[in-house]
Amino acid sequence: MLPISSLTEQDLYLFNEGSHVRLYEKLGARPAEGGHGPGTDFAIWAPNAERVWVVGDFNGWSKTSHPLESRGPSGIWEGLLPEAAPGARYKYHLVSRYNKYEVDKTDPFAFRTELPPQTASVVWDLHYDWQDADWMRERGARQSLQAPIAIYEMHLGSWTHCPDELAHDGRVCAETLEMIEKLLATGRKLILVTGRTMDDLSAAFFALSRFHRVVAENGAILYDPGTRQERVLCRPPPEEFLDTLQTRGVRWLSTGRVIISTRQPEEAAVLAAIRDLGMELQVILNRGAVMVLPAGINKATGLLAALDSLGLSAHAVVGIGDAENDGAFLNLCECSVAVANALFALKEQVDWVTRGDDGAGVGEVIEELVANDLEDNHGLWKPKDQQEREKDD
Repeated sequence: MLPISSLTEQDLYLFNEGSHVRLYEKLGARPAEGGHGPGTDFAIWAPNAERVWVVGDFNGWSKTSHPLESRGPSGIWEGLLPEAAPGARYKYHLVSRYNKYEVDKTDPFAFRTELPPQTASVVWDLHYDWQDADWMRERGARQSLQAPIAIYEMHLGSWTHCPDELAHDGRVCAETLEMIEKLLATGRKLILVTGRTMDDLSAAFFALSRFHRVVAENGAILYDPGTRQERVLCRPPPEEFLDTLQTRGVRWLSTGRVIISTRQPEEAAVLAAIRDLGMELQVILNRGAVMVLPAGINKATGLLAALDSLGLSAHAVVGIGDAENDGAFLNLCECSVAVANALFALKEQVDWVTRGDDGAGVGEVIEELVANDLEDNHGLWKPKDQQEREKDD
C-alpha cells in the first residue's frame, strides 16, 4: 500500500468541523488521479480502529497484505493500492482498539456492491463520456420562463403496492383492504404466497402485518409477521452459479435469500448456465420473470410449510392466483380460484374463475366465504371429494 494521500489539509479541517459537503469525492474507493499512477485510492472513517487493511480479490482476501495509514485525530484511514482495478471486490478488515475485536466491513461510500446475498463492495469508475454537448448549449433556452416545465409528484397511494392478485395497476384498493379486514374478523387465517422477496414486500406493502404467514420467494422463505421471524426452507443456489450469470452478462439480475431472478429473454442463458455447471436447479417463468430455485421448491411446498406451522390442512384452504407459478399451490388447495384476468391456462385448471379482475376478484371470494363459507356457492365449484366421486360414477 503506497502512502499517497488524496485528502488535503483543507479536507481534513472541513471533515473535523463537520462541514465537508463532498466526502463522496474523498472517501471510499476511487480510481487514482492526479499523477498517482494506476490503482485505486481507498479511504474510510474508522475512529475506533487500531489497524485497518483492505482485503479483496487482488490479494486473496489477505488480512495483513495491504494496511491503510491513519490520518491522525480525523479517524480517517487511507492508502493507494496499485493492484486494485475497477471490478475488483473488496472489504475493510478492522481491528478495534477495544478488546482487539476484528471484523470485515463493506464500504459505506462504495460506488457499487455485490448483489445479495453476497456483501462485498466493488471498485468502480463512475467516469462517463457524455454526448450531450448540443443539448447543453441549448439548455438555457429550454429552461426559460416561457418554456414548459416538468412537474414531479409522489403518489402516496403507491404505498399500497402489493402482489398482483390483490392489486390493480400495482396498488391495492381500499375496498380490497376492507374485505381483508372483514375476512379476518371471522377468525379465518390469511396466508400470502408470492414470488417476491421479503425485502421487496416489507418496503412496498404496508398491509403485510395482516397476514398470519407469508410464503415468499416462490416457496423458499416462510415469514411470520406476528413474530417477524423468517425461516429459509432450502439452501440457496451455489455462489458459482450467480458468478457465472454475471460473467456471462445476464441482465436484470436480482437475488433474495434463495431466489435468483432475471427477465425474459434471459432464460436461455440461465438454462445454459445450469446445464454447463451440472447443477440441480429449476427455472420458473412468471409473467416475463425468470426465477431460479433449487429443484422441488415451489409455492406448494412453501404453502405446506405455512399450513404445518399453523396446524392447518390443505383441505381447509381456498387459494387464489393469476399466473404460471400459481398452478402448483392451487392444485394443493381444496378450492382453487383464478381471478378473471389470470392466464388462460390457469383458468382452465381451477375450480372457480371470478367475474372481477385482481382485487375485485379476491373480494368476490371473500364475500362468499363470509356469507356462507362457500356452502351456497351457486355451482361455482365442487369440493374435491365430490369431484372424485362424480368421476368414479
